[in-house]
Amino acid sequence: EVRALGDSVFQEVHAFTELPDAVAEDPRWERHLQGGSKGFGWWFWKSALVNFLLKEGLLRDGDTLAYGDAGCVVNWGSEQAWLDLIRRVEDPQGADLVAFQHEHLEKGFTKGDTFAHFGTRWDSEDYGLTCQCVGGYWVVRINKRTRDFFAKWEELCANTDLISDDPSRVLNPYFVANRHDQSLLSMLVKSNRPVYERADDLHFNAGSREDTRSTCWRLPALERHRKFGIQDLAVVVLKDCGWPVTRDPRQPIAAARLNDSMLFSGAGGLQEVD
Repeated sequence: EVRALGDSVFQEVHAFTELPDAVAEDPRWERHLQGGSKGFGWWFWKSALVNFLLKEGLLRDGDTLAYGDAGCVVNWGSEQAWLDLIRRVEDPQGADLVAFQHEHLEKGFTKGDTFAHFGTRWDSEDYGLTCQCVGGYWVVRINKRTRDFFAKWEELCANTDLISDDPSRVLNPYFVANRHDQSLLSMLVKSNRPVYERADDLHFNAGSREDTRSTCWRLPALERHRKFGIQDLAVVVLKDCGWPVTRDPRQPIAAARLNDSMLFSGAGGLQEVD
């Protein structure tokens, strides 16, 4: 599917069906890989694989990386949509990272322990009451700022109190289910004053304390997180481009919503644009 778009969009594809030894043998992931966890270790390997490619020199500063989960479909008619997304990070005045948000508020899908780790709560206007970012696809320009971002994401994923399905010590009364790596990516994005780009008048991204609906728009936070903020990192958050699946061939990616019994059959695809 990716190759069908031609080299004008993606020049290299990094696809994994098993973990490299350097990742699998890292003691940080011992508990993640013991078995029985969702997503072959709560999907920790997304951050680990990006950092593996960076350490091996397979991704270099100046490269553009588009990530997509295994099972997502890159549509044959989406060349222009992908070029538009890539242009956002390749423009010298553009973003370092393009993320997407679905329609569910963070407070329903992130553990109370995770909010506490970030020094905030489920009812924070900048975190819990904004929609969660999607972990299954994003576009990034490799540079010092995004290297720092991926290092922080991997560090968060190594913390089993946050990424696992262990009961939370800190109460979140609206908690439905943990979204693991996605929760941590989303909170990290929100730590860096993302610009929320509104698609249309019906596109909302924030809610109220008493409600689970999306009811109002949210401007960027006033400042970056003291610990998880990355100086000068430019992040833009767009309306979800992969869900719902429209069957329009121009839709850049059709998201896979895998069930919880999924086995590790593929760590996802990482498409590189030189």
